[in-house]
Amino acid sequence: MLAKFLGHLQIEYLLVSEDFRIVDMSSGVARYAEDERQVILGEDVRGGFPELVGLESQMLSIAKGDSEAFELKGICRRSNYQNPLYVDLYIACYQELKTFWLKASNREFDEETPVTTILLKDATERMALEQRLGQIAKETMLLANALDDYQKYLSNILTYMSDALFVCDRFGTIKMANRSLQNLLQYSESELIDQPISTIFPNPQLYPQNQVLYFRKTELFQNIAVTCQTKTGLFVSLLVSASVIFYDEPEASYYIYLARQNPADSYQKYINSILQHINAGLLVCDRDDTIKMVNQKLKQLLGYSEVDLIQQPIDILIPDTSLHPRNYTNYRHTSELFNNVTCICKAKDDGSLSMSISASIIYYDHQEVPRYVYLLQPTSSNHRESAAE
Repeated sequence: MLAKFLGHLQIEYLLVSEDFRIVDMSSGVARYAEDERQVILGEDVRGGFPELVGLESQMLSIAKGDSEAFELKGICRRSNYQNPLYVDLYIACYQELKTFWLKASNREFDEETPVTTILLKDATERMALEQRLGQIAKETMLLANALDDYQKYLSNILTYMSDALFVCDRFGTIKMANRSLQNLLQYSESELIDQPISTIFPNPQLYPQNQVLYFRKTELFQNIAVTCQTKTGLFVSLLVSASVIFYDEPEASYYIYLARQNPADSYQKYINSILQHINAGLLVCDRDDTIKMVNQKLKQLLGYSEVDLIQQPIDILIPDTSLHPRNYTNYRHTSELFNNVTCICKAKDDGSLSMSISASIIYYDHQEVPRYVYLLQPTSSNHRESAAE
């Protein structure tokens, strides 16, 4: 019964005695042998199946029921590309086959008679699939390595290209900023990555959240003049273009901004030079009371460095909150805010200095972005006081 069942499964079998001679076999087992001519009843099974050499003790142990069955998978019988043959070989002890053989050979049934069962099955299709999958995995790995090299090459191009470039997600969060942009605006990469686009551009009309996307249209705008501020507060005029990359879903889209200095920026550089060298302390803040620029004179008067002040709140210098920009956010059409107000300003190292302060509001980028400009002059007969004094 078991022999018929194995035949339906296209599994061939051998029964091997304790001296490793073939005592019974199925009709088609010879095709799985290394040498079909040696697969004969009464002959040593190792002649047709040389892979069994060295496994004799394990075979006897299995025949006696002392060890578990084991298998040899993917034995190559023919490696011809057009007609390969691979075999799986299982060594076990099947009592039903043993009983069938003893009865057929007119022997008395003896459970102690060690008989090893060897099952063989065609594994060509499975091995071909495994080899194909292995080849696909190898090709995929090579392709992935090539893609990785290409991405590194492309990344180097974007990083070191002469035009300033940065990439945002759909929420306006900066995800990549190249070296040219960092040099232009005097930020490090860590100061830009994962920061809002407002760190670079003051005009909300340019932000990803405010762009209207059209199907298959990648270009958003081109060569729009934008006035930005560097980390140290200097004004820079840029021509900005933007495109969008669509992925499978709009949520995965990324916005690419390309910026270059405006050829008309020489006027802006002239203004920056004047602001740095006027004979009064000058301070520029945004509407959130954050210091965006200080000139050389102010640093000399109060003893601070640029790093001490840029991106810091205005109260680090002017403690009187009534003079802060937050109190003047509704003054959209008024240029002068106050004039010659005396205030004790904070100098470095806990010092102080009495200053006469005037303030004005200016707008740029189509009246969207206000900047609050403070002029500070020491009052007459004033000297800088330190904590030690």
